[in-house]
Amino acid sequence: MLWVFLAILVAAALHVLEEYAWPGGFPAFMKRMAPRFAPAVMTAFAVVVNGAFLLLCLAAVVSWRAAPVLGLSVAALLIFNVLTHIGGAIRVRGYAPGLVTGTLLYLPLGVYSFHAALTEGWVTSRQALLAGLLGLGYAAMPLLWLGLAFLIRRHRSAASLLMLLMLAAACAGLPSEPPALPYASPRAVQTTRHAPPGQEQGSTLPVLLNSPEDPATAELTARLDNYLRAASPPFSGSALVARQGKILLNRGYGLADIENQVPNTPLTRFRIGSITKSFTAMAIVLLQERGLLTVNDPLCDYVEGCPAAWQPITLHQLLTHTSGIPSYTEFPELRQQATTFIATAEMIALLQGKPLDFEPGEQFRYSNSGYYLLGCVVERVAGVSYEQFVHDNLLLPLGMGDSGYDHPEAILARRASGYTRRGDRLENASYRDMSLPFAAGALYSTVEDLHRWDQALYGGELVPPSAVDVIFTPLVPTATGTTGFGYGYGWFVSEAPAGRYVKHEGEIAGFGALLLRDTQERLTVILLSNIERTEVGLMGQDLLDLANR
Repeated sequence: MLWVFLAILVAAALHVLEEYAWPGGFPAFMKRMAPRFAPAVMTAFAVVVNGAFLLLCLAAVVSWRAAPVLGLSVAALLIFNVLTHIGGAIRVRGYAPGLVTGTLLYLPLGVYSFHAALTEGWVTSRQALLAGLLGLGYAAMPLLWLGLAFLIRRHRSAASLLMLLMLAAACAGLPSEPPALPYASPRAVQTTRHAPPGQEQGSTLPVLLNSPEDPATAELTARLDNYLRAASPPFSGSALVARQGKILLNRGYGLADIENQVPNTPLTRFRIGSITKSFTAMAIVLLQERGLLTVNDPLCDYVEGCPAAWQPITLHQLLTHTSGIPSYTEFPELRQQATTFIATAEMIALLQGKPLDFEPGEQFRYSNSGYYLLGCVVERVAGVSYEQFVHDNLLLPLGMGDSGYDHPEAILARRASGYTRRGDRLENASYRDMSLPFAAGALYSTVEDLHRWDQALYGGELVPPSAVDVIFTPLVPTATGTTGFGYGYGWFVSEAPAGRYVKHEGEIAGFGALLLRDTQERLTVILLSNIERTEVGLMGQDLLDLANR
């Protein structure tokens, strides 16, 4: 970025020379030397000088991936500068029009700077202050120019020097790389520097990965990487291992698209299957925190046409797989129509026609039907689609821009293709219409976005810590006679003397996923694979054990 700084300084120096160096300013100089061509020459000069200056500033802004409104505002500002020079050539004077116009142009820049600082997470970085000051400067620029104009009439040299110093300070404050964030924006620019060991080139989490400064950390990263490289059959997917929020391993393995030889990276998007349930459970808890429902509410308060057998069922029982409603993924008739769209009303009617597997609350039996129905409850209470609610209330606040509800027909950048093994060879996985998994398994994500999800669950960013504690409490045992191991709200939880382990796996046509957490050591293992029936559970436990050594 040094060339940017130098170029901006050169452009700024020309600007100062243009406006203030010659007696009477450049407009007066041009009118004396070439009165007939003064407007055209001044306009051309304004385009070159101001254009260079503003476009270089825009290049610095774009390094933060700002919205197009910034580009439009800068372009409008350039036009305003050109018109100002034309006005100077034809003796149009006065500061009031410039003050009003400049404020209207700079204000969107200032407002957006603060908006970005809040939504992108800049508020915890060194560049946050610069971003905020930049926003203030944008909004106050017209007043600043008025003040300088007042000084220039009396102390031209001092004011010109002050302008150069201000521009130099602004240039020095521009970051040469994306801002250091506790977790990176999903729109962060991919770094082109050499990736440290364990990190894939192009990751959006460069600041989370402390380049191994001690041999022990470097050795651990190498062990984790070697384990995945030596996997048999070969692991295809993305992996992330973190301790205390610091990334130990973050890279892709194998191919996201075998036919086109596209490699997997940390930014590759995979279907996450039943890890979706953790988002659905959080949606219900969030609605409870907002006072719109409670987990003890009867399901029939939110679903019409409930059969008598469903009357005792509560949302808590759906969350903990103790409702007795059979899992629709076991219905032969649905297996045959997995490639076609099914409306929620049609699914609910199908479920209502099935007998319960057991009396509500009597035992644990994993059921996708419960989480499908919880998605319907979210829609009924929130008044928007499940997809929209999850995006607006979970993904967007956490900066999870690489996650969402999967629509196979949509063009989705960096989407992995799913495969299944047939003996020794791979085949394309069968098509699955994502209306079927719905709130039980229809989301996609990346390892980096799931790391953001993991970190948010520690910090209580969405709901109070007390609510998070309930989510991660083994509320019901998953097997008769077991203690300390059970299911919370959207998570399998194991409590042992060494700590609490929380996990969920996901498997859906062509994909396997794992999010495994040691909450005492704050160790996280995330595996996303685009090959069906990959042993992500066993591999994740091995990686956790390696990281704990």
